[in-house]
Amino acid sequence: MLLTLALWVSLTGATDPDSPRLLDQTLNSQSARQSIARIVASPPSGNTPYQSARDFLQAQGLANHTTTAWAALDTLPAAGNSLVLLDRQTPLSTQQVDRLLGWVQRGGRLLTVAAALWDEAGATSGDALLDRLQIRVQLSAQLPQLPPAPDDEYPSLTKLYLEDEEAPAYLSFDTQRHLDDPTGKVQAWANSNGATHLMQMAYGSGLITLVSDAQLWRREQIQRYDNAWLLWYLNQGSEVTWLFEPAAEQPGRYVPWALVVLLLATGSGLWWIRTRRRPYQGSNVLDRHELRLLREHGRQCLREQGPQEFLGTLRRDVLQRACLHHPGFDKLAVAEKWQVLAQLSQHSTRSIGAALMPTDRRRLSSRAFTRAVAQLQSLRDSLGPMSAGARVNRPSSAAARQASQAVLVLLDCGAWAGHRETDLKHATHACRQVSEAALADGYAVGLQVYSCEPPVSLMPQRGAEHVQHMVEALAHLQPTSPTASSAANLEALLADDQAWALVVMVAGFRGDDEPSTVAALSTVAARHPVLLLSLRDEPLERLGQQPVKTRPDALLYCGVMQRLLWRQGLHDRLVAAGVTVVDAWPGEIATEALLRYRSLRQPRA
Repeated sequence: MLLTLALWVSLTGATDPDSPRLLDQTLNSQSARQSIARIVASPPSGNTPYQSARDFLQAQGLANHTTTAWAALDTLPAAGNSLVLLDRQTPLSTQQVDRLLGWVQRGGRLLTVAAALWDEAGATSGDALLDRLQIRVQLSAQLPQLPPAPDDEYPSLTKLYLEDEEAPAYLSFDTQRHLDDPTGKVQAWANSNGATHLMQMAYGSGLITLVSDAQLWRREQIQRYDNAWLLWYLNQGSEVTWLFEPAAEQPGRYVPWALVVLLLATGSGLWWIRTRRRPYQGSNVLDRHELRLLREHGRQCLREQGPQEFLGTLRRDVLQRACLHHPGFDKLAVAEKWQVLAQLSQHSTRSIGAALMPTDRRRLSSRAFTRAVAQLQSLRDSLGPMSAGARVNRPSSAAARQASQAVLVLLDCGAWAGHRETDLKHATHACRQVSEAALADGYAVGLQVYSCEPPVSLMPQRGAEHVQHMVEALAHLQPTSPTASSAANLEALLADDQAWALVVMVAGFRGDDEPSTVAALSTVAARHPVLLLSLRDEPLERLGQQPVKTRPDALLYCGVMQRLLWRQGLHDRLVAAGVTVVDAWPGEIATEALLRYRSLRQPRA
């Protein structure tokens, strides 16, 4: 069962941490405290780290054991198992991260600590797992210091709100560190007054929970507040494996060999310093020309719509996001909406009202407009991402799949002409993943690649040789500027009598000609099941998260939001036409594509 952290809470006031709470759970707060108090008062049953935490889980009927071998993941079933990785003294290697995430992707639950601080200058945290998940750890002191909410009597405690519970769980996380999710992939979180200390995200068929403080479940801390209860809640219904680092070797045993290695390393280091080059930096920022175009686009939107109309567009976007997080939100009264938004965003109702209430003035001063944009930006970012992939799409026609034996993969390279080669590599990888899966299911697979030189067109075939031909065709693509070839190729499908089991299109949706492509793809969806893999524009979305402080910042944000809402509108049209849309970051598109394909496909005999 997929565990999720709900963020809805009753609109009644918070209850005292010492009173009975979480009464709708199998284990309530009072029972958890009594159980952990008995365990801590007794002599430890072993000398492993987190022994009291292990004994507590055992007392709740959760079988748990320890291991120091990463190879255990190869034999540990993913479904029905949780892996707890808190005792991390050394960073994980890339191979360990691959093995770990592969296990989670198959349905495992991972609970681990995020401790490595983000280095802004180096654009890395030095932790392969955090960098892969794109989660950053910051010092809370570096964040804007917010005053406690008037009704918050315990601002230093982290509060986790659960659906149907009248009071939150109270947790004593060390508040010195803050978890940041700049890409918006986290589905649930828990905050103190000034920082986020717990994040949870789906990963494949599994679940990853990150905490900022692993001391929460040490013997000295686990009996405080609802710390023990949280450990049970995150692992309930599963068998728990604690993964610890192997014990350190006795000092002095390998001193002679260490000296030899040190000399060799010194020589290698001097050679590296002499020959090193600047590290590669991905296209995480837009160039000056693109920034100028976005700012001009924002200025043009304001001239055409007026500040009030554009602010109204931003307000409607915020309310649409809230509807995804809280079903029935649109039916609530205004005051109730503000209360729910306060719980979802951790903003005060006063700041929410200031952001959402339209102003009476026809002409806004530059300062007032900038302030209004900044308020709406902050509220929008705190609600997390909204994409067409989050909506319920019309399922593909099973009859069409059964009557046809071929899958067509389309790749439009126009969005990546001239730059962002890394994004194109992710797109081609998604094409290979889906193609290989379809071939394994017994389908013939065709491939068409356009907006590139030379165009690629492979007729539907089966077999290992066809896989090799596809790999070679995708290996050396040279993108060109977007043309009308996307819509033309899609319209050609309508003139063809071929019945496709599935049409898969991989695109970036950044060009002005995309509406014609959307119209053609919608028409294709009336005859064939269609899966669209849409790569999000990461540099653009990162730019939209930069704080708005001046009018030029506000104009730039207007241009960014106009592009993002335009793209969202294209997705909405496709979803309404029956297209299955996967809206994902470039680094995750291949995994998401394979998962969505497997949910749609009907394997052939």
